[in-house]
Amino acid sequence: INLLENYLEIEKLRFKDRLAYKFIVDKNLNIKKFKIPTMILQPIVENAVNHGIFNKLDNGAITINFLTIAENEIRIEIIDDGVGFVNTKRKNKGDLKSSNVLNNRLYFLNRSGRWNIIYSTKEAFSDINDKGNISTFNIKRIK
Repeated sequence: INLLENYLEIEKLRFKDRLAYKFIVDKNLNIKKFKIPTMILQPIVENAVNHGIFNKLDNGAITINFLTIAENEIRIEIIDDGVGFVNTKRKNKGDLKSSNVLNNRLYFLNRSGRWNIIYSTKEAFSDINDKGNISTFNIKRIK
């Protein structure tokens, strides 16, 4: 959470008042005890800022929810109100490099026997022009 907050504070300097963010942490989640693999969430938050919020004409917001599922499992939702995947103009028609990097990380973490991590993404607001995005991680610590 501290890493993400530091990153978002730096981005707020760049975006001036056009970027807002908030963290919502389940009161039952022991954030000092439950550790997650590094560099899993940050690239998704960075994509939300640089592809979603940056391309938006209005101000943008990111909400990051940390929810307890079980003692050894959490769900993390990264929700942005940016332009969304559909409206993002990509230079490359193929896979995004950051997506490939994340998929590789998840593949090796899941094979390690220490984690079971499921990642999904979908439109946040299908009924408005700026579709936004919800990226969800279900992270289960096995060992």
